[in-house]
Amino acid sequence: MAQRPIFVPIVEDDIFVKTIDINFKWHPGYSVTQKQKSIKSLHENAEKKKIESILEISTKSPEIIGNKLSAFNLIIEVAGGKQISVESAYQGSKIFEHGGPYKEFFDMSGKDIKKSDKIRNSGKLIGFEFNGIKWDLEPKNAFYNWLYINALYQNMQLGNKLREYDGFSDIEFNPKKSFNCQARAAALFVSLSKKGLLEKIVTNKSTFLEVIYNYHLTKLDKFQHTRWSSLNELYSDLNKWRYHNINHTMDDSLSAAKEFINKYPMYEQMMNSVIETIQKANKEGWFNYDSTFNEVDSI
Repeated sequence: MAQRPIFVPIVEDDIFVKTIDINFKWHPGYSVTQKQKSIKSLHENAEKKKIESILEISTKSPEIIGNKLSAFNLIIEVAGGKQISVESAYQGSKIFEHGGPYKEFFDMSGKDIKKSDKIRNSGKLIGFEFNGIKWDLEPKNAFYNWLYINALYQNMQLGNKLREYDGFSDIEFNPKKSFNCQARAAALFVSLSKKGLLEKIVTNKSTFLEVIYNYHLTKLDKFQHTRWSSLNELYSDLNKWRYHNINHTMDDSLSAAKEFINKYPMYEQMMNSVIETIQKANKEGWFNYDSTFNEVDSI
């Protein structure tokens, strides 16, 4: 048995997408035939949970539209009028420690991009830049979702077809190994479209982030939300934590970051930002006792 999520667009509630994990029989093998057997099993079991009309979005989809909606096939127009696949746009927008964005990736296939030495030798991913607009790594999925939704907005004939389905799957997506998912982005597009919010968010990055990710944060305490979304507040809390532990620097290990997040759970979705902020603060000498003394509270 295996498990994959089905992404269901939500219209009535104050959320956008509901994720429903489905157990199903996995058919091993890399052929399209084997993949489609697994898709069939996944959808049959999802139907037992009253998700009736499901579209597989991948190059293995048994439906033509599902194949067209794969990020490897869905087309988006970039600055200058060039049309490329969403996958190429995503890969060509990556900014690494030692290079990028590599615009030449726009003209390469996903397989060729993965073989490129630039991917292996450029260090860790630190952000994105697309059509002159920069994106941070946080919130996770934000840039990928925005890119995919904009591609659908440019191809409304395909986008409108999505409204006919109740849920979306991607047999290749394993949430234990990755977090970007074209099926989730498709469900988000449908939800936005049916809520009448699509045109509001496609052309404006800040509006997109506010509308989409604030919806998921409305149930948090307002003060915690402000702290979660502010790197300045993150630094301040790290400084207090460091002061409490009587150190001039902080351990930037994963275990140390988890210990900090255990004390400040509002940062649980910002693990990478926590570690990166610690590393930068240690390197540039941001931490000092004088700046902390007057702001330290009971922690």
